[in-house]
Amino acid sequence: PYVVSVVYQASVVLIQGDEVVQPALPVRKRKLYVDTFHLPVIEAVLSQKGMGEPQANQPIVLGDTLVLSGRQLLGDLTRVRIGTMEVEPEKASDAQVRVPLSAPTFPASTLLAGVQGAQVVQWTSMGEPAVPHAGVDSNVAPFVLRPTIVTATAAPGGGPHIDKITLNVSPVVGVEQRVVLFLNEFDAPSTRRPYAYRFDVKVVPANPGDKTVNPLVIQVRDVVAGKYLVRLQVDGAESPLDVDDDPNHPRFTTPKV
Repeated sequence: PYVVSVVYQASVVLIQGDEVVQPALPVRKRKLYVDTFHLPVIEAVLSQKGMGEPQANQPIVLGDTLVLSGRQLLGDLTRVRIGTMEVEPEKASDAQVRVPLSAPTFPASTLLAGVQGAQVVQWTSMGEPAVPHAGVDSNVAPFVLRPTIVTATAAPGGGPHIDKITLNVSPVVGVEQRVVLFLNEFDAPSTRRPYAYRFDVKVVPANPGDKTVNPLVIQVRDVVAGKYLVRLQVDGAESPLDVDDDPNHPRFTTPKV
């Protein structure tokens, strides 16, 4: 018995094109950039209202300051990405990055209610003159931007047992968002349970091509006359209710129609 063997001979083949290579200018100055690898990490999403302290587990609405807490958040150029927008923070350090959820940082209609993703983006300055180059990004930290009912009015809806509720909402409502209206009777008599209603809302733009709606006009049917607390749920994010300041009789007070 035997094994057949095959011998291969290999050689380098030089392929030379007909194109003439254009000479490049010599390097005038060499610059080498060295940095230790560090990854920014967001550990908590807080919100600050006015001059108060940042807190967790409180409703986040337009006008608040979003506070991203973590480690190694400060870079050569630190920015915050929320959704598809990348903005300059109001203040940045290794432990915290703050960005106001209001104009001019976020122009009107750029943020919609619902679940948002926040990310710290670090750019690196290189070159002469120095220009930003893509660096490292943090993890994405989710938060819920809740809608706020600024004003609420009710009027006859043009038909029997039909009423029309008009809401000015911040932020404005997108035409493709899921919207639900809740009505809960205010100061119902103690002899019965309070009335409560839920209405799924179809968002109709005022003009073809509009992507947002404000004010939001909702038709409701067969609602017993009375005063009602109003809540709006947009993409799962629910508008907050105001609470009475009386510690002995705390209760929801506004908005209502």
